[in-house]
Amino acid sequence: MLAGLPELYPRCYLIPSIGGQPPRSAFGHIFSRQLGLLRHLGALPIPSKEADEGMLERLQVAMDGFDILKDPEGDIAQLAMCMVDRPIALLGPTELTPVLNRYRNQLNENAARFARVGVVPEMNHNESVAWGGVGDDRDPTGIDHVLLLLTWNGMHQRVQRRMDWMIAHAATDYAWKIEGEGDTLLESMLHLCILTDWISLALSFLHGKDPASIGPISALKAHLDSVD
Repeated sequence: MLAGLPELYPRCYLIPSIGGQPPRSAFGHIFSRQLGLLRHLGALPIPSKEADEGMLERLQVAMDGFDILKDPEGDIAQLAMCMVDRPIALLGPTELTPVLNRYRNQLNENAARFARVGVVPEMNHNESVAWGGVGDDRDPTGIDHVLLLLTWNGMHQRVQRRMDWMIAHAATDYAWKIEGEGDTLLESMLHLCILTDWISLALSFLHGKDPASIGPISALKAHLDSVD
């Protein structure tokens, strides 16, 4: 239906993508088109061809290195094993909010797991009390959580200090920093997306859940079709 709009409106344009995949697994196709459009419009700078090629080569190395099928007992699998029986919390700086939200969504759909998201520094004004208050002033379930802090090398120094404080003072013993590698925010974000995607897949396998299965979403759509 939407694809037909450019035929009706001369200022409406269609940027086609590859079909037949869930949006979460078609991320590369969808994101690259959005990125290309923003660069073309001048909303984002256009890097050199060499810079883009170098970034893609490094991301491919990361993709291969995180592959749990090639390394079923590596760091990704070990981290996922720690997450199996524990509540999951994800923290990161404001600029990594899209990655945090994607990670939560991947855990929801691929592994059928809940995950809470906190953004630093905002969460330090409220949620940090529940994580690591003085004495009994903390949520007693915090000790059972896995706390994953997503970072990158361009974070503001004071945000970095806040996150270091969180690791030192959070009630849980299961707290890790996961740094996105790369010279730019874009590369760091994509690196983290690849890494966290593999974690969500590893967790799905440990739970015996088919990561492509989205029964409740299909059931909801069928219900809405029946009542419309």
